[in-house]
Amino acid sequence: MTRTIQHVDDKIRNRKAIQAAGFAAITRSQRRLICNLQSVRKSAGKTRFAFTAPKPIGYISVEIGGEEGAADEFIPSGAESCDDIHIVRIRMESPVYPDPADFGTDKDGLKKFDEAVSAAVQAAAEPAYSKFYNAYAASVENMCTTVIDTGTDLYQLARLANFGRLEKIPQLAYAQVKREFAKMVDDAFSKPGHNLIWIHHEKDRGHMVTDDRGREKWQASGVYEMDGCLTVMDKVQANIEFWREDLPEEDPETGLKVRFWAEIVDSRHNPRCMRKQFSTLEISFPELAVAIVEGSKIADWQ
Repeated sequence: MTRTIQHVDDKIRNRKAIQAAGFAAITRSQRRLICNLQSVRKSAGKTRFAFTAPKPIGYISVEIGGEEGAADEFIPSGAESCDDIHIVRIRMESPVYPDPADFGTDKDGLKKFDEAVSAAVQAAAEPAYSKFYNAYAASVENMCTTVIDTGTDLYQLARLANFGRLEKIPQLAYAQVKREFAKMVDDAFSKPGHNLIWIHHEKDRGHMVTDDRGREKWQASGVYEMDGCLTVMDKVQANIEFWREDLPEEDPETGLKVRFWAEIVDSRHNPRCMRKQFSTLEISFPELAVAIVEGSKIADWQ
């Protein structure tokens, strides 16, 4: 081994120049996981899974009520709160819409009214989006794990804050929002040992069809994809799918009439864990993290 290292050293002509340029020896993967959780249905176990991550957790609630019920299991019996998990709620105030009577009904008036509506929506969304950024930065800096629930709702808020609307946005304009979401993931990567969990809904991909009258309409395809900024899926270390199986009888192992499932869809760490499935009692952050980061132990993720 020593001879191999020496051989490599001999090949570096000017080590000082390499170091001055910012190069350093590469190191093994950190004991941290930056991942995306997604499911078609609600109540599939995503939020509960997030709460099993290393504490303390900074839980950023962009979806109203997403934590209720799931959090109770992690609050000690007899207590009303738990210092292991801190929550901040991101809420957008209702826009103060302009009066259409202040605008004309001609083409120019309708255009100005549309612009005024977008400006009103943007004015309401910007403070909430700024609050999210402040909360996110504080959590990444001070907590062990940051949870965004949901990235689907955050993506809507980001578009409203940037454009004042969700529809009819030029495709090139999305680059700005994509850069913002990419930087969020990069900020978590830059904090050693920090875990980041995105939670997303999924939507039917759908496609346009022409009916017998020659009119185009949207039609469900039965194929689902993440509902949110797809940049997140590309940036994270692992994407994990959740679903719930309804049972005709109680599961003898859990006493539930449902069985929960999680599947590691993809992983940058370990191709051997891809498509590995976990059922109800196996689903927790430490269990999946050990499967993803080979050589780690349950204790590394608690």
